[in-house]
Amino acid sequence: MGHRTSLYIRQEGTAETLFEGNNLLPFFWVTLLDKDLVAGKTAAWQQLEQLIDDETDNAISAPGLTSPDIHIRQDVLEANIARGRLYIESALPELSDFYRQFTDYLLAKTTTVKNGVYLDIIRIANFSDVASFTYDLYRMLDAFETHNSESAGIGTDKISFTGFPAHKDFTLPETPELGHFLRSQQRLQQQRDDQHRRQNIPKTGNLWLWYGGILFGLLFLAASYRGYKKEGLSYMVIAIHLWGWVSFITGLYQLLWKRWRNN
Repeated sequence: MGHRTSLYIRQEGTAETLFEGNNLLPFFWVTLLDKDLVAGKTAAWQQLEQLIDDETDNAISAPGLTSPDIHIRQDVLEANIARGRLYIESALPELSDFYRQFTDYLLAKTTTVKNGVYLDIIRIANFSDVASFTYDLYRMLDAFETHNSESAGIGTDKISFTGFPAHKDFTLPETPELGHFLRSQQRLQQQRDDQHRRQNIPKTGNLWLWYGGILFGLLFLAASYRGYKKEGLSYMVIAIHLWGWVSFITGLYQLLWKRWRNN
């Protein structure tokens, strides 16, 4: 399906894209959601996931598939924007003007038809699965309710908040306050990345232990082979041979598989 996402409106049966995401779910879009909207689409997302697992051609347009796009009705949109503004002003005041600009734009676009907006976001679940995707959405929505900014999934650039504007009538803001906030987020993200790398780098002692396990395993296997050639098959030869394989496989497992899993 690719990983593109979009926020669009419908007027007289015609869809008009307002914002697009490329390999991301913009933060401000999530503030337009609530748990009822996510719960109402989970079954359709799971159905689509199953079709993809079954390698169904053009699964997203398969007959009988409920549309996976979320329709946020006008009244729900306005209520969720009001909640979002309270959350932003409380937990992330540096984003207040930016968020108000974004939501004012959406409300202006939906004033005439009063049909709300649509979110095509399920494609981003290709990075994991529907269960993980919905879990992350609920976690972010919980953060909005508790005014917690640490678990809300804050981005580090303006596109990560709104997505790419589809029209020139929306321009991303350039203010010193916003620039300072984004730079601070970038520093925090760099610190998290550095900490993650440090946690996943094996200690030197462990590295020597794992390399030693591989080396001793090879030595034991060589010794068992020489013993077999000299004395034939014996309990001692079998024991040395088995110990060699255990040592070799354990060292290789620790050195390669665990390091790959942690990356």
